[in-house]
Amino acid sequence: MRRYFLALSLAVAGCFAPSDVMAGPMTQVSPNISIGFGPSKRGETGLDTEFIKFVDGARKTLHGAFFEIRLDSVVDAFIRAKKRGVDVKLVVDNNYYFLPPDPATQDDVDSLTPHPIKAPARRNGAQPVQPELNPFIARLLAAGVEVLDDNNRSSLMHNKFGIRDGESVWTGSFNLTDTCSYKNPNNAIQVKSKELAAIYSAEFKEMFFDRSFGPSSPRHAERQMVKVDDTNIEVFFAPEDNPNARIAEAISEAEKEVFFMQFAFTADDLRDLLIKKFKAGCDVKGIFDRMLYRSTGPFGEFSHLTEVGIPVRIYPNEGKFHHKVFVVDSNGKDPRVVLGSENASTNGNRANDENIMVLHSKKIAGMFREEFTEYFGKFSDAAAFMQIADLPFAGEPISMGELHIFANGRDIDQIKVEYPARWKVDGLGRGAVEVLRGKRNTTEDEKIRFFRNGFILETAGLQGNGAKSSLSLRFNQIPAPEIAGKYAVLVSVSERGGPDRFVTLRNNPTVWVFNPEKIEDFTRLLDYTELLHNSLEAMKGSLNSTQQKNQANIFRMAVNKVQKIVCDGISGGEYQRAEMAIAKIESFTKRWRPFILSVSGNLKPLRDALKHRVVHDSDETAARLLKRVESFILDATQ
Repeated sequence: MRRYFLALSLAVAGCFAPSDVMAGPMTQVSPNISIGFGPSKRGETGLDTEFIKFVDGARKTLHGAFFEIRLDSVVDAFIRAKKRGVDVKLVVDNNYYFLPPDPATQDDVDSLTPHPIKAPARRNGAQPVQPELNPFIARLLAAGVEVLDDNNRSSLMHNKFGIRDGESVWTGSFNLTDTCSYKNPNNAIQVKSKELAAIYSAEFKEMFFDRSFGPSSPRHAERQMVKVDDTNIEVFFAPEDNPNARIAEAISEAEKEVFFMQFAFTADDLRDLLIKKFKAGCDVKGIFDRMLYRSTGPFGEFSHLTEVGIPVRIYPNEGKFHHKVFVVDSNGKDPRVVLGSENASTNGNRANDENIMVLHSKKIAGMFREEFTEYFGKFSDAAAFMQIADLPFAGEPISMGELHIFANGRDIDQIKVEYPARWKVDGLGRGAVEVLRGKRNTTEDEKIRFFRNGFILETAGLQGNGAKSSLSLRFNQIPAPEIAGKYAVLVSVSERGGPDRFVTLRNNPTVWVFNPEKIEDFTRLLDYTELLHNSLEAMKGSLNSTQQKNQANIFRMAVNKVQKIVCDGISGGEYQRAEMAIAKIESFTKRWRPFILSVSGNLKPLRDALKHRVVHDSDETAARLLKRVESFILDATQ
């Protein structure tokens, strides 16, 4: 059952005993700081009711910057404050100042990329017609509450903060909406501090009074930091303070662990830093939202992280996983939590109006670690890897790919496969999938249930060990997406006797889709052929002779596709790809070189292309490269 409050009982000096902790969604972690998590059920005390208490407690001023307002109860609270004489001023994003195209709008879906400006409509050649107001905003304006948008910008005013009476601040990931209240996992923090309120008030003044948003906002000359009770709090605003740099700093200083919960994660620099920390021995784990994982596709970081072995999970439940949190060293020397409105995205960092807090507190880090643990769950020990027959190019169909699944000691009843995000797989049915068990194609005997983004093999029946502990799923003529990049195939299994119907694998197979016109994608093509080579080496003992032959054919097709791209470049006088490809084959160990020759036709197409340039153009570069190829062949055949 979803808990609605956290009660800490940490057996260390200075921590609260259970009797000191408030019941309800907001937990008081120190005299002036409260932390809360959602969602709640309608009618029960949740983040929405706690925010209403925050508003109802205003005596003189209530200023706030909120991405979206979509709750009548919150609107009622703002109007009550106005009627009792409180100075209420609000800034919202222009997308939600006016009536959204879909009234059932989805929180923060557009927070990664700029959205189009809402231009006033025209009717029959007349003057532009002002767009219709959002009904929630219309109610506030009618009651005399001052509400402004963000100058009709394409980027977002994505904040979710309020300042009460110049002495208390509310912020976090929580939008003032029904879905964020009752469906989406969220967090909020309330801090009583005049110093902190002054920092947020200055940011509010820039937006409401100075009408300054995005890159035009003035930069802060130094870090803005306050100490509240025993917690040091750093505050950063996007884009002027470059919050991602501060997040990177916290990750870089991690000694033991980094856990993250992100609605959207598309910041490559933070991804690379997490991979670096993981490879250095740091415990790195993360949770992504399901919908944003699917919509961001190759721009999201899930595929990159799972490929290197970092345990990452897609949130499986109803609603959106709306946290924007990093937890660093919750039990270390300097425990930290990063929270706020900003998703881990480059666009949010550079263009949106956002805010984050970095809180140095063992108590708070412990709470967020517990929140992370509740959603993270467990993984299956089963394993899978994917091999594609021909290196997939964007927009072209993939003729054949094979997903190999190994039980690894677990008895498995069913296997669930979800196709990669953004792939055009709607309507793919039985003809697109075959089941291979050893040397047998058992597709006709299998029960496969298809759904929109994938299928369930209900007759998997894998034993933990032995001859029946693995199978392969073959995919035929799967349409590749239009956008090049790395994609993940989500695999989960139903373990016999396990408490959960489906448990995801610790690491999910990935598929590169390439744009051969880009030199960086050609680099990935070469890396992919090396990955195929390494898979053949690593899995040779686990594959039967038929499977080994299939993998050798896949490797052959990959090598020849690379060779064709190289030869096309040579015929046009372009040698960079040839230099890269020759260096790659030279890096293979000597015992694999005869195999390279056998699958590439003794590199004859490459040699012929280089000889043509030497004979017809007396090209010195071609001559030098031809000499290297011939030396490789000589070494491989001796």
